[in-house]
Amino acid sequence: MNNLFIPSFVKDPSWPDNIKKEFLSQLHKFMAYLTEVSHKQQNFTELYIPNEDLADSEAAQQDKDLIQRLETTLIYWYRQIKEVVNNQDSSHESENAGPLEEIKYWRSRKENLSYIDEQLEKEELKKITSLLHVVDSSYVKSFEELTKNIKIGSIEAEDNLLFLKSLYDPCKKLGESTPQEIPSLLPDLLNRVRMIWEKSKYYKTPERISGLLHKISNEIILRCRETININDMLDGNVEKCMQDLENSIDCGKLWRTCYDRTALLINKKTKNKGWDFNLNSIFAQVDAFVQRCHELKDICEGQLQFARKGSDNQLPHFGGSRGPEIVNILEEIKLAFRKYIDKIRNSEDIKDKILDVKASKWHDEFNIFKNGMKDLDVMYKNIINSAFESVTTVEQGNFI
Repeated sequence: MNNLFIPSFVKDPSWPDNIKKEFLSQLHKFMAYLTEVSHKQQNFTELYIPNEDLADSEAAQQDKDLIQRLETTLIYWYRQIKEVVNNQDSSHESENAGPLEEIKYWRSRKENLSYIDEQLEKEELKKITSLLHVVDSSYVKSFEELTKNIKIGSIEAEDNLLFLKSLYDPCKKLGESTPQEIPSLLPDLLNRVRMIWEKSKYYKTPERISGLLHKISNEIILRCRETININDMLDGNVEKCMQDLENSIDCGKLWRTCYDRTALLINKKTKNKGWDFNLNSIFAQVDAFVQRCHELKDICEGQLQFARKGSDNQLPHFGGSRGPEIVNILEEIKLAFRKYIDKIRNSEDIKDKILDVKASKWHDEFNIFKNGMKDLDVMYKNIINSAFESVTTVEQGNFI
């Protein structure tokens, strides 16, 4: 477009002037948008500089259509830069982002602001702003006021990145750890967050620190999720799954304990500058995940009680005339339990989102399962009591 189509179009004398001016105006708008979108994919803000002939300054000043096109371009630049300047935190990033994404965000912001600053020094861009100054455009002053914030934002991003880099190694280690290993990493990680809170110039706001702690919570949940095999739980191979769930529960609780201990020490030392963050924003998802793990343990325990697998877990021999009836009822209970499990397994909306604490449909499905387990538990107790009604000695009980 820049090297072939636009130069060819500009030099083509066959177009009527009024159509050519209108088309050129729309063409510059399209190119500004195309340039912005193509570079945004690489997290850079590119300012489109229109291919206009500004060699004759006096003629350019008299060309109202040209001035209008340049003002439109300037307004587009203003919108692009304002968006970058105002976006001073990573809250727009994924809700499940981890602490390494926070470091990546500030590195990207620093590089982008520096890149914009370099573009503002380009000769072609300065020619446009100078011409608009000469014709006393009402837009150029606001644009230049806005560009002053680029350097301020760049200094802020560089300072934030400097402090956040201290988290890189422990956060990388966190991202490679198991739930059992995570608690030993947390004191050092929180001490580094504390250092940022006390020493950084720009990052030490409650919103940014609590946002950072929220991202650590996200990473801890992700590490725990990676260890839990839902297929094993649904298939009845629950021993390892139960241990992984227990480890995840302990990890979530220890993360909260470690935070509380650190916050208490900070608040004792610096009463006027303590950690008084919104704990719900930091731990709501962790608490929900711990609760989810407890619910999944209930399913595992149901597997052990009602549908235990393996040749060594066959039903005992029930003597007497009611023996076959007792076995049939126990098999019916096992089959009923399997139907509840299959309902979870076969639900596309549920199975793949069991470990996602934001999946609200899980609560309805689990309540159905839990109520069903209560009914099966009553049936199970009744049939066991019935099996032992005729037993009067220990020796008789050994045959069951």
